[in-house]
Amino acid sequence: MTARLLIRRAILKRLYTEDYLVIVALCLHVSSAILWTIFGDNLYITLDSVQNILDIPVFLEKSGLSLHANLANYVIVWTSLWCVKLSFMAFFRSLGRHIKAQRYLWTGVLVFILASYFVCIGVLDYRCLSSTGFEIISACSLKLTSPRIC
Repeated sequence: MTARLLIRRAILKRLYTEDYLVIVALCLHVSSAILWTIFGDNLYITLDSVQNILDIPVFLEKSGLSLHANLANYVIVWTSLWCVKLSFMAFFRSLGRHIKAQRYLWTGVLVFILASYFVCIGVLDYRCLSSTGFEIISACSLKLTSPRIC
């Protein structure tokens, strides 16, 4: 990707909308990796709880942190994926901007892509994934066994 951006910059003397969208997607992907590097230890709390290493307050705190990181990661990953889709859309717009039928088709596909992004972000169970550990265990334990994700 870096080579592609350098070549486009050298040959075309500028970057286009699709290039910036890919850069945003890459930054979001890196931020997801950073997030799981920081909060990755909390993923193994179920193993510690099975071996009775953790007491209940620590377990609830770590499970809450893990689910908060999970919620943030959902939003980051979906946004990154849709930035790549929008990058393709920006590329295809420049290819067919002089064809009237393609402009209508492009607009319809763009509306569908944006609507599907908002649906995927909207179906996340924010109440359960952003509550405290105790609230998550008491009110959301049944929902967490079968999450609704796009």
